[in-house]
Order: sequence, then structure tokens, then C-alpha cells
Amino acid sequence: MRIILLLIIGLSTIQSGICQELEEVYSYHENIYTPSAFYVLGEDTILTVELGNGDAVLSLHDIKNKKVIATRRSGRGPGELSQNGLKYISKMGTDSIWVWDVGQRKGIIFDNKLNYVADVVAEDQAISAALILTDTTVVAKKAFNDESVAALYPLRNNRIGSKVMSRIRINNFESLRPIAENPLLNQGPMFADRDAVYMGFYFGSMVPMLSTEGKADTLSVPYDLPFPEVEYEKGYAAPDHGKYPEATLDISTDDQHIYILFSGKKFDAGPFRQLANAMTGKLAEEIEKSDNTKEILVIDKNSKNFIKSLNLPVMSKRISVHNNSLYTLSYRDKRYSIIKYRLNI
Repeated sequence: MRIILLLIIGLSTIQSGICQELEEVYSYHENIYTPSAFYVLGEDTILTVELGNGDAVLSLHDIKNKKVIATRRSGRGPGELSQNGLKYISKMGTDSIWVWDVGQRKGIIFDNKLNYVADVVAEDQAISAALILTDTTVVAKKAFNDESVAALYPLRNNRIGSKVMSRIRINNFESLRPIAENPLLNQGPMFADRDAVYMGFYFGSMVPMLSTEGKADTLSVPYDLPFPEVEYEKGYAAPDHGKYPEATLDISTDDQHIYILFSGKKFDAGPFRQLANAMTGKLAEEIEKSDNTKEILVIDKNSKNFIKSLNLPVMSKRISVHNNSLYTLSYRDKRYSIIKYRLNI
């Protein structure tokens, strides 16, 4: 009886600890449908990406008052976006938004009301992804580059120069060597703040960083998932989510901490599981859940050491931290919501 009582007390302590760290403020789902990403521009001001919505690939939301402020449609005209490829989003100063459109291999600058300002082009057309790091520097990736994971390039007059200023070389870190053999392993989130850019990988737990001064380093994380060796006959092949666990799904920072949304799970795609889900109508929901997780790793920004894990109450696919709030793009009640938590660390 005493053992049972101790277990109950222990569980209560764990739950109260979670509540102290994450307290839900409210959620918003009214004007989002199949989002792939989101970005917090300011308190309760959210930018969402929905590739399946040609009329609103980008949408600017006031989630507190539950309304859409502005949208940007698909197309090839000024301020229009592709419905293919990732969108890398960051802020430019206090009044502009940087969106790199992988589908069009260019950047687009908007003001904070989502009005079109200008395009950004790269002299090196092999650049496939770019984020602004400072007013004069961007961090960019090249597709199928066997030399580096990412590099810093100069930015001037909305043009990315071709000269590499510094880079994270694959041969800098032994754990990155498999990327040289299979560039499709170089997939995952990239997050830039005023100090550095942090890069995660969907199929490896290593998280390298590159400072604005060009210094390369890695974060200390509590997991060790090496990049898998993927067999292929022609070209390259990405890892199978049913065979290999996903690692880093998203990254965000504040002044003191780095937050890593970590999965560590495989999608159970076995034939019997698929048959059972298809018969019960749950296959689509299981696929959605497969790209979600509940664990956030908290890293000290100065020491780069792991501090603790946060357990999200709701499975999430993206996170963003702003001031003392944590926002998540979460799958709940068979739909996606943006949930705002009060963060107490």
C-alpha cells in the first residue's frame, strides 16, 4: 500500500512540475487547415505556411482575436509563392519578414503586414535554402554539396554574393561524414537568431551551430542517433521513416536557451498495422501523428549543454519561443492548432 502511495505522490510531483513549466494560455485553429510550418513574428502574431492552399500559401494571423490579417497566394508574380518546397522564415530587423522559397530558389521580403517589398536572388544558383542572419550576412545550404552542411554568404542590395565567408565543413565533425556520401541526409530545420544559426537533421541527432563570427560548434544533446546508411542503386535515397527514427523536428531560441523539438520515434508502417488502420479509418490520422512528438530538449545557450526535457501536453510538429511564451503547431482532436503556453524555466 505504501509503495502505491509513493507512486501516486511521484506521479503527482512529475505532473505538477510539467504544469509549472508549461501552462496553456489558449489555442487557435479557426483559420488553419493543413499547415506545414509557422513562425512567431510578435506576441500572438503568427505566420503560417500551407502549401495546399493556393489562395493563402502564407497567412498572417492574430491568434488572440482569432482573425486573419493578410495572406499571400501562389504564383510567379511579385510576392507570390510556390506551392512546392520548404519556406525558411526569419525576421529582418523590426519591420520586415524574410521568406526563402525553396520552390522558386529565391527570397522574398515582406513588411510586417505581409505587403510585398522585394525579391532576393543568389549569384550562386546552387543555393537551395537561405536565412538572414545579420543585415549583411545570410546562412545558406546548397543541394548535393559534399563539402559543407551550410555556409555564410554576404548580402548586399537584396543580392546574395557567391563568395563563402565561413562554413561548417563536413570534415570538421566526423559524425557529419555520411552527408558527403548521401546529401539527402542533409535535411532538417535551420533556425537563425542574432547570435548564430542552429541546424538539425531529421535522421541524425547531432545539432551543429555556426556563429555570426563564423565559429562552428555543436550542442550537447542527450541522444546519439547516428546518420543511417541508406542502400540505393541509382542516385540517392532518403531514409525510410518506417526503418529509422526521426530526430530533430524543429529548433527555436530565446536569450538564454535553445529549444529542440525531438522525436526519436519510427513510424510503424508494417503491413498489418496499415491494414488495421485502413479498416478502422485511422491511417490518415496515424500519418499525421508520425511527424509529431512531445519532447523538447532545453539547452543552455552559453555552455551549449543539455539542461532538461519538457514534456508537451499535446503532440506537436513545430515550436517557436517568443518572450516568455512557447507556441506549438500541434495535432489535437484530429486537426492542427496553434497552442500558446506560458513558459516558466
